[in-house]
This record gives sequence, C-alpha cells and structure tokens, in this order.
Amino acid sequence: MLAKVHNNLKKYMILYVIVSIGLGWLLGYQYGPAVKHYQPTLKTLISVAVFLMIYPMMVNIRMSALLKALKNWKGLGLVLSYNFLWAPLFGYAMGRIFLHDPQLGFGFFMAMVVPCSSMSIGYTGLSEGNLELATVSVVTSFIAAIVAIPFWAKLLGGSFNVPVPMGLLMHTILMVLILPMILGYLTRIVLLRWLKEENFKKIVPLFASLTLIGMYMIVFLIFLMKANVLIKKWQLVALLFIPSTAFYLVTLALVTGISKLLGFGYEDHMGMVFASTGKNEGTAIAIATSAFSPLVAVPAAMMPIFQIVFLVGYLKLEGQVRKFFGAKPIRAEQTTPHAKDWTFDKAETELSGASRLAHDWEERIHLVVGLRPTTRCGTPSFLPTRRKTQPSRATRLSKVQEGGGKCLRRFCSQRISRNTRRSPRKWPSIWRKAGRTSICGC
Repeated sequence: MLAKVHNNLKKYMILYVIVSIGLGWLLGYQYGPAVKHYQPTLKTLISVAVFLMIYPMMVNIRMSALLKALKNWKGLGLVLSYNFLWAPLFGYAMGRIFLHDPQLGFGFFMAMVVPCSSMSIGYTGLSEGNLELATVSVVTSFIAAIVAIPFWAKLLGGSFNVPVPMGLLMHTILMVLILPMILGYLTRIVLLRWLKEENFKKIVPLFASLTLIGMYMIVFLIFLMKANVLIKKWQLVALLFIPSTAFYLVTLALVTGISKLLGFGYEDHMGMVFASTGKNEGTAIAIATSAFSPLVAVPAAMMPIFQIVFLVGYLKLEGQVRKFFGAKPIRAEQTTPHAKDWTFDKAETELSGASRLAHDWEERIHLVVGLRPTTRCGTPSFLPTRRKTQPSRATRLSKVQEGGGKCLRRFCSQRISRNTRRSPRKWPSIWRKAGRTSICGC
C-alpha cells in the first residue's frame, strides 16, 4: 500500500505540482484579504511543511555510502563540479539575462546552488547505471551544500540587489540541512535496530511519500501567499521557461560529451548525468521561504515541472545513449510467470510446433493451480531441451518434463501418443482424466 502511494505521488509529480500551483494561485487571488490576514499562520504552516519534506528525506539517505566515495573519486569530483561550479555560474548568467525582476533572478540562481536530487538514484536504477556512484553523489552533495550555498549567496547574491542576511541564512541551513540530517541519521539507526533491515525497507516508501507531500504543500502555500504579486508579474514568471529549458538541455549535452571524452562507460555516465542535472528543489524552496521572501521560492517551485520532463526524456533515449558509449543493447529476455529471474538463450530454448503448444498449456495450468515449476536440473521442468536430431512429435511431447520430475510423464507419453491427431485444445481434458490436477506438481 505504501509503495503504491509513493509510486503514484512520484509518477504523477508534474500533475500534482501543476494542481498545487493552480489551486494556490486561484485561492490566493480569490481570497486575497483573508490570506493577508492569516500571513503568520501560513508562515508557520510553511515551516511545518519544510520539516515534513526535509526530515524524511534524510532518513532515507545512507550515510554509510560515503565510505565508498574514494572508489569513485573521479566521477564524484565531476558530479560535485557540475552541481557547485557549473550550475551556479550558469544560473547566475541566465538570471541576469532573462529574469529582470531581482527576486525571481535571485531565486533562479539559488535553485541552481542546491544539492542534487535524491530522485537521481531512481533514474539511475531505471537506466541500469552505477547506483553506487549515484548514491555517493547524492549524500556528498548534501554535505557540500552546507558550505556551497552561503559561499555563492555571499559571492554573487548581492549583484541581484537582494539583501542576503548571512546570519539568517546560516541559521536556515542549520535548521533545514544539518539538523534534519543528524536526526534522520539517528532515526535510521534506531529503526534498523528495532525493525531490522527487511522490515525497514517496507516502510521506506512512507518517508519518500512524506517528502513529496511536504513539497506539494509548500508549492501550494507559496502561490497562495503571493498570488496577487504573481498575477501582476505573470510575464516574468513565464520567462522562467527559457532559462530552465536552456539549463537542462545544455547540462545534459555537456555531461554526455565530457563523459565520452574522458572515457567513462555507460554505467558510470548514467550514474553521473542524473545526479549532475537534477536539483533538489525542495531544499531550495525551504531555504528561500525561510531566509528570504516567498517570491524568491517561485523559480524553485516551478522547476520540478521542467526537471521531470527532461530527465524522463533522457531516460527514454537509453538505447541511443548506449550506442553512443559503445555499450551492448538490452536483450529481450524470456522469463516464466513464477520465476522472472530465469533467463534463457533464444537459440537453446526455441520452441516450435506441438512442444510450444504443450509448453503454453502447461504455463496456463500452472497459473490456475498456483504451482511453481520444478528446477531439479537447474532449469524449469517444462522447457524442452535442444536436440541435434528432431524426434517424433509424440516423443517431443513426452519430453516436455525432461528437466526433472515424475509428474504424468508416462501417462502423457502413452495417452498422447495414441491421440496425436486430437486437437491440442483437448490435451488438458486428457490430463484431467488421470485424476491429477497438475502436470509437474512434484
């Protein structure tokens, strides 16, 4: 149940973000005086939503992955360079060129300084990339952000004519990043000792779901509180499309080209590209709403819409990326209904004629009866073996159980050899006459 809820919240993230923006914008514009009257209460709700978003995220981060960072120091160094050198400089340039409103420009710049998205691990897994490198990159980027965010805010933030209160910013980083990171790590240790590893994995989707719900709440509250201002400046908000699209297109192309140039393989590249491009906009929203004006958080609130589109689109180009890096394409694997981890070479398991029909019927009966195929010889019992000389039809039918087992082999051999001209549709009825409910139920 928890996994289904989490998958729904993540799968339809674009829809949920758009609904949160539209609903907050509409209600904020419709009930402007009431929203202005309850500003203190809404700010308190934002603080609650920030904690609800950041703390569960930290529980799911495996700090032990830092111990493996030295094994991937080259890829890890590139990911940190993309996140905290390339992205801030690109975000600063785009904010100065396209976003003439100081708060929106500064908000876009701050959205580029935050650590990489934890969802990059999921994208890496779907593309069969280097999960270890992606996990190490996510954890390390959160720690590096503690220093990088105030550094870039102090260095370039003042050029947007937005006051940067360093004391309040450091306090916000302490409350938004450091404290939740410590509490999340301690919570993870306690839960692992109490529930053990197997049971802990069952509740992991709960923390991920709370993070997404917290982010949707913050997006709703931001547009609720600043609806009138955003309506007056809707042209500037629409301009966010240009720098956001430019960032994802240029960064994806840059990371792909450099990975190829430096000789990285497909797996290592996919472990880097999502961690280098995806940004943890939840952290940007939390810092912007806590240390600055909610208007500064608008770019970060809208970035997930563009981010999901481009990262999923890159994931769909998996085949082309594999060819570009010289990796072998994924082969279509033949699996059985009850044992999907079994794979067989097509040349060795090609079924034809009557043996394919018998194989299909046996699979159907297995599904109805609920039995698993036997594997005494290392392969499912109902798979015929490849022979140099083609046996007769009756012999092939009798050898359906060649892999192991005693079930109905003799019966099938005797009965079907005398009924070779019967329709294959009647074979199950022939087997049922023996008083047995399965074919290989040993």
